[in-house]
Amino acid sequence: MKRITAWLLVLAVILCGCGQETAQLSPAVTLTVAVQEGLSSEAMAGLERFCQKIDALSDGEMTIQLVPSPDVLDSLDQGCNLIFASNDEIARADSNFLSYTSPFYFYDYIHLSQTLNSQAFRDLIAEGTLSLLGALPLAAFYDGNSVILSSGPLSFDTADQ
Repeated sequence: MKRITAWLLVLAVILCGCGQETAQLSPAVTLTVAVQEGLSSEAMAGLERFCQKIDALSDGEMTIQLVPSPDVLDSLDQGCNLIFASNDEIARADSNFLSYTSPFYFYDYIHLSQTLNSQAFRDLIAEGTLSLLGALPLAAFYDGNSVILSSGPLSFDTADQ
């Protein structure tokens, strides 16, 4: 009887070892993006499409939650991961952004991208008031109005934009 019990125990251990490992699922990440209240319907449609694309590309591992805010600059301090704001709004923190409100400042998207990704611009921003927010420009759109800022030290290759 002891021999049969021992064999059954060995068999049970072997069978337990043959089971499939459970896949470790990483928790889904939700990033909050503060957007200015009163944003145009076109801008909101673009942001919603951006959110859908992030969700699709990440297979639901990352989602973006849009949060309307009366003061997007304050939203970074309130825990938002990103803000979507006009240059006018960002100029409240750093007046250097007022120069980017001019519609004729850039010749085209390539010129805009080269300017905003230049070391001179990064140095200017790092020295300015915007650095007090702990924020850096993440992306710019060639309409002369909007940029995305992050509360973290993010840097993206312009080829990815």
